[in-house]
Amino acid sequence: SPADATAKSIWILSFDEPAAPLFRGFMPEDGHRPTLAPVSIAMTGEARYDAESPEAEAYVAYIGGLREQRLRAASALLGRDLETVFVYEHALNGVALELTAAEAARVAAIDGVRAVTPDFQRRTLTERGPAWIQAPALWNGTAGVTTRGEGVVVGVIDSGVNAAHPSFAATSGGFTHTNPRAGFFGWCVANAGTCNSKLIGVYDFVSGGSSGTGANGADPDGHGTHVASTAVGNPVSSTFAGVPLTITGVAPRSNLIVYRGCGSTSASRLCGSSAPLLASINRAIADGVDVINYSVGGDAFDPWSELGAAINSDEEAFLAAREAGIVVVTAAGNDGPDPGTLGSP
Repeated sequence: SPADATAKSIWILSFDEPAAPLFRGFMPEDGHRPTLAPVSIAMTGEARYDAESPEAEAYVAYIGGLREQRLRAASALLGRDLETVFVYEHALNGVALELTAAEAARVAAIDGVRAVTPDFQRRTLTERGPAWIQAPALWNGTAGVTTRGEGVVVGVIDSGVNAAHPSFAATSGGFTHTNPRAGFFGWCVANAGTCNSKLIGVYDFVSGGSSGTGANGADPDGHGTHVASTAVGNPVSSTFAGVPLTITGVAPRSNLIVYRGCGSTSASRLCGSSAPLLASINRAIADGVDVINYSVGGDAFDPWSELGAAINSDEEAFLAAREAGIVVVTAAGNDGPDPGTLGSP
């Protein structure tokens, strides 16, 4: 509308080249492009994407150079310096920028820009527990599997975490967690005393800057803590309505990295800008988590429609995560069971 013509908001710019986990290589005969080895595990035969491999770093440097060229062109076109809110290399090849709608339309015409899509809202969703999905049949060996998640790193993208909660303690019920990775991640690197061998990483892309390491990922309303404990929480003894019981996560011996991509959600269940969510997915891929848990979503949209394509950047990001060898678990939504009630992504 005319009233909104000069208002800036977040837009996601996607560039022509694929995200790093999807890159299948440039051959010498490509001519104007450098010879670059493939990164995609579909081509390399590796089990997992490695963001620190020489091949991945070479490709990320290549798309970084192109990104800077295109941003300089956009700044010249608009007559002002553009500062990125987030840079995406692993989930998407793109950036988040503050633009007006008119500026977004002009930037979309720059060579190498594949799409310019508006920011969108996601909201937090509900979940159920281990007994409902018959997890105890796995734990006790009835189903022929005896693991409870040992050695698996789960990245939970949500509203943060209460790091002091007993669900995330290093020792619980006589079991002491071990960290399967070389060290800590994100905010925990400089604050190892708050983290432990269970909670091995915390990022906050809402309050912690573009790197996610400038804040402790504290959960403002409990949703992220609830989701993380449901997925990987330790067994915790409690009492409900006078009845003693044990509360546990589905994979209680897994390790946890938390990515805060949602702001305070208690009143409206809205996460806020989609840009921190995409930054969370991007970082989780770079960290090489085994599983991404995403109890976040939106309404049902046809992904092939103009509207669906414009607001489902996280769907595209999860394709890159899948190509990286990561299991992606997303909520289906709180509606149903009528047709057309499965949410996005």
